[in-house]
Amino acid sequence: MKYLFRIILSALLSSCLLSSCTHSEVKELSTLDTFNLFIKKADSIFATIDFQKLNETVISINSKLKLIDQTYSGDTISKETALIIENYKGIGNVLTQFNNQSNKLEEEIKESEKQIADLRHDIEKHIVKEEKIEEYIEREKEALMQVCTQVQLTQRSIGLTLVDYESMIPKIEQLLKNAEIKE
Repeated sequence: MKYLFRIILSALLSSCLLSSCTHSEVKELSTLDTFNLFIKKADSIFATIDFQKLNETVISINSKLKLIDQTYSGDTISKETALIIENYKGIGNVLTQFNNQSNKLEEEIKESEKQIADLRHDIEKHIVKEEKIEEYIEREKEALMQVCTQVQLTQRSIGLTLVDYESMIPKIEQLLKNAEIKE
């Protein structure tokens, strides 16, 4: 009974708040609510990325590359060894790039959240001219799509690059081990 009362009270409050809005404004506010769900989903996907592990991986790669450079400096190496080292460097570069871009992506998520909230506020308070609402919503939609796409691509790309990294570890360890045997 208590829950039913809360539901009815919520519905009454919502209808009172929305009664001052036109049908068009209700639709736009609903659209912004949907945008809000998408940006929250993007934020939760972003939160699943372990940037501390990513940073530790980058440090490990750079440390091993330094050892490889010291070990193989002046040596002629086989094409196969050169390809392994180049692939490893490439993985390090990609992960470094993602690590460096993480703060920017997080800022873009927060900015998109703020823009959506600000537009919602302006529509509710009738600050935005009615003929401009659709244009502003379209802008937010474009920005939102870019942020969501970037977050999903970043998560997927980091995951795939880490899989490549894991497959390279035994090869790099073997290169370093072979260098120790030669000395």
